[in-house]
Amino acid sequence: MAGPSSPSNRTLRAASTASFVSSPLNPSSPMPQSPHVTNPFASARSSRPGSRASHLEFAQAHHRDGLNSGSMLLYRLASDEEITASSGSSQDSSQQLLPPRISNRESTLSMASLDSKYPLSHRESAFPATSRGKLVAYEYDPGPDELEPADEEDLIHDPAVHGVRKTRFPWRGILNVAVLVGLVLALLCLFVFYPVLTFYRNEARNSRIDGNIRINGTGQAPVLFQMPELIDPDTPDDAKTRTGFDGQQYQLVFSDEFKVDGRSFYPGDDPFWEAVDLWYGATGDLEWYDPQQITTRNGSLVITLDSTDTLQSGLTQGSTAPFTAAQNHNLNYRSGMLQSWNKFCFSSGYIEVSVVLPGANSESKGYWPGAWTMGNLARPGYPATTDGMWPYTYDSCDVGTFPNQTLKDGSGPAAALHSDASRSKYNNELSWLSGQRLSACSCPGSDHPGPSTSVGRGAPEIDIFEAEHAKDTPLGHVASMSAQFAPFSADYVYLNSTPDQWTVFSPNVTRPNSYKGSAVQQAVSGIVSLRDDMFQGSGQRFTTM
Repeated sequence: MAGPSSPSNRTLRAASTASFVSSPLNPSSPMPQSPHVTNPFASARSSRPGSRASHLEFAQAHHRDGLNSGSMLLYRLASDEEITASSGSSQDSSQQLLPPRISNRESTLSMASLDSKYPLSHRESAFPATSRGKLVAYEYDPGPDELEPADEEDLIHDPAVHGVRKTRFPWRGILNVAVLVGLVLALLCLFVFYPVLTFYRNEARNSRIDGNIRINGTGQAPVLFQMPELIDPDTPDDAKTRTGFDGQQYQLVFSDEFKVDGRSFYPGDDPFWEAVDLWYGATGDLEWYDPQQITTRNGSLVITLDSTDTLQSGLTQGSTAPFTAAQNHNLNYRSGMLQSWNKFCFSSGYIEVSVVLPGANSESKGYWPGAWTMGNLARPGYPATTDGMWPYTYDSCDVGTFPNQTLKDGSGPAAALHSDASRSKYNNELSWLSGQRLSACSCPGSDHPGPSTSVGRGAPEIDIFEAEHAKDTPLGHVASMSAQFAPFSADYVYLNSTPDQWTVFSPNVTRPNSYKGSAVQQAVSGIVSLRDDMFQGSGQRFTTM
């Protein structure tokens, strides 16, 4: 290139502006026709003027006599030195370095019409004169540059290069696809798989709390003003957990310390308990159960037993005597039964009660106090609910679900027709039960609580304790702790030959019960010897069972 700062070894490709006879710098000369320009921007970087003032270049090709047909005339901004030198010359600098008037439509830099986005305004020139710089013309021949090796920038614009691609494994594409797949899977896990998994994991718990107005969908119980809570605030912290005989840790889910005196247990008065008003005919009791016989006093639940023989009122705190048999449904005794039926239920775990038993001492007889549980599908004291339900816990469709566990024609099986372990009052027949009402043989569409008619349902009984005078020893009181089931095995025999089948965890106070059942129930039970000081007349010591 030519110019004050151009290298001297490039003089063959540029000439001074003074060597031009006919050019756009000479207004008096006729405007030459634009030549055919070959690659006017080839090697543009290496052919730019070296002057520090060359901030902008404009190119336009021209012919002149004696120039090569492939050369072009370029313009650049004049440097400060050139402007100073030009202003000192005798020739008018404004006429010497002004840019040309562009009228040739074949110019490399084409001009738009008057409606162009960039209209020409300054003397119709594409290069408006500024107060600082003026344009200097120089000749440039791109031919020699095309003979040199191509620069890296030239390869970018070479179509032949773009057609050649190196074959390599598309790791980036595979990585992009893998990230998208991972993102989709993560979203599916978050919004589909995890909710489904949570539903099935909590299905058993949700089914137990479904319909319980005291529990919300997450298993939480509200704390209501002046209403008892599921876990009594008076329960000591050391009672809120325990280690089971299986070595597992158990957490307290319900407790009632009965610390508030004067509680009423009439129907609707308490969220967890209800005192029944009925005669318990299933066992032929001699007393009538009356809600007024149950209250709380001195931090304990109190059940009072009265008799028509008591003729003076106030002999015992909370007594409702005197009364006559006619005033007591023609029964001579009045007592109480407290139930939690349809108020709170549980499926497994440990139940503990702390009690003082009625009677003068451990030789007392006839009271038969107890604390026991029954499946919620039946309600104790209501025979219409227990018939065909108690004490069934069976999930097979066979003769075990039939009345008396016999075939329809009564021809067998032999073990049901006669049992040496049964009693004479039952004709030594194995079972006198009416048959399992909600058996696995239930017909589709029949009245059945579910989950389907092919699942057997019932109401087995588990006794925390039933206290009575010992029958196998002459002295003392015992508590029978049992589970009662139906249908029955032959002669009421259950598996007890290995520790996995039968284990007594406290052999110092507990022994197997020789009673295994009768025609109305089969029992698996143990007998626990009771202390003498846990009776009302001999110490009133609360004992946990």
